[in-house]
Amino acid sequence: MSTKLKYKCKYLISSPCRISRRFDNGFIRIQEAYDRRKLYFDYQDTPIAQNFYAIEVVIEEEKKDEFFINTYDKLSRVYCVLFSVYFGKLFYDHGLIESKGMHFVPNVETSRNIYYKLAPFNSLARADACNSLEWQSLSKIEDFFSNEFVIGVIKRINIFLVAARHYWLSLSQIISEPDIAYINLVTTAEILSSNLEFDDSDLFDDETIKMFEEIEQKLDNGDAKSKKIKNRFFQIKRKYWLTIQYLIDDAFFLYSPSKGKKISKENLEKLVKNAYDLRSSYLHSGEEFGRYTVVRPDLSDEYGNPISDGLSKDLIRRLKQSPSYIGMEKIIHYCLFNFLMSHIVSKTI
Repeated sequence: MSTKLKYKCKYLISSPCRISRRFDNGFIRIQEAYDRRKLYFDYQDTPIAQNFYAIEVVIEEEKKDEFFINTYDKLSRVYCVLFSVYFGKLFYDHGLIESKGMHFVPNVETSRNIYYKLAPFNSLARADACNSLEWQSLSKIEDFFSNEFVIGVIKRINIFLVAARHYWLSLSQIISEPDIAYINLVTTAEILSSNLEFDDSDLFDDETIKMFEEIEQKLDNGDAKSKKIKNRFFQIKRKYWLTIQYLIDDAFFLYSPSKGKKISKENLEKLVKNAYDLRSSYLHSGEEFGRYTVVRPDLSDEYGNPISDGLSKDLIRRLKQSPSYIGMEKIIHYCLFNFLMSHIVSKTI
């Protein structure tokens, strides 16, 4: 008969936005790491604005006579990724405070974000995510913290977390590696596409479908041969676009903080396909483009870029026809949030 032991693990995380109140469901507790009323100053939306939160998690595991001690030091990274999607804000993982009676010193260093007024980094609630910047709102995804629920949809959760991690990395890299930050947004949609099934009519044109039908009807073992050929048509770019099309609904277009050019139903397909081409062009040519996709909040076009000094004609054309970083972030964040709420929490597929 195995013996189960319970441990408490404590972590420190932070975000440029302030999440009020606290959350406690018996398994996980989240609250402010310090009493803000004792501060001599208050700040919002500055390069150094940061709000720190303490997470306490109850871990239950079987007693084992092993030398290795699992401190669950990576768990806070998972929560930072999840919260970044849920609230639409960047969360920093500062590491362990305590685990299994052992105490640790968290790393509280954060980057000085010059884009602090943009949606993922400011203190305002996002219209395309959880509208309430309160920890109690996590009750909407409370099942995510249940081991029994997670085991039932583990494949979908794993895909979601891998995709969301690329989104989280993108927010973390926007200052130091803007090219990689943009590429990670495109990669996020690619990963989500691996959990969706598409019909032949979605992936192939009429002429190609007709060719498959002829193979199935006229050749011996035609069905197997047709399937084998289809599998060699990876259609990665096509699935990437279909995933975005599937996860974006009419509500996406209702609100935009941008004062400039906005993403619309009419230009969405062209923009996201050009973003994929922009990524592919960088991987093949190495021509840097990332810093040209990040614009000031007062010039917050969701697509296009007028800056063209020192760039090739091909790159200039792609930049003018692709989402800006903040436009692409808006697209990918909406897809992730919708996937979380409709494909994981609601237990539907």
